[in-house]
Amino acid sequence: MESSIQTWAWLAAGLGLLATELKAPHLVAGFLGTSALVVAGLRALGLVESTPASVGWWGVISLALLLALRKTLAKYAAKPEVSKASVSDDVRLYGALVDVVAAIPEGGEGRIRLDGTSWQAVCLAGEVSAGGKVRLVRRENLVWVVEPAAPEGPSVLPAKRGN
Repeated sequence: MESSIQTWAWLAAGLGLLATELKAPHLVAGFLGTSALVVAGLRALGLVESTPASVGWWGVISLALLLALRKTLAKYAAKPEVSKASVSDDVRLYGALVDVVAAIPEGGEGRIRLDGTSWQAVCLAGEVSAGGKVRLVRRENLVWVVEPAAPEGPSVLPAKRGN
């Protein structure tokens, strides 16, 4: 291949890699593209002429840029958006009252009925007998973490004091 065609090829490859970096910023394609542009410049100046030398310089420059600048430039690269929101349908169930099917001993597992299915459950505090009610706190894999429901009944208002 003629020397000027290879120079143009290195230039095109460098620009292509830099364009790829704009689409998916991970810095690696940017380092490889920058190295290809440097090799194109070295070839244009006549400092590098053979194909093996071009590839060798491209590898050395790419590795040097990667090792020297990756951590520094990563600080300024676009950070991925992190969300801590639950992606589960379980969110709608948190706080719901459900029936206890098998007693849940303190520190042990029992069973609850939820949406027509029996689930394993552990209680955060105390124990709950079968037939009782618990409130759903969260789910850890296939086990629901529950807490005893406050007894439901008429609320007792404090008596009014005389005038």
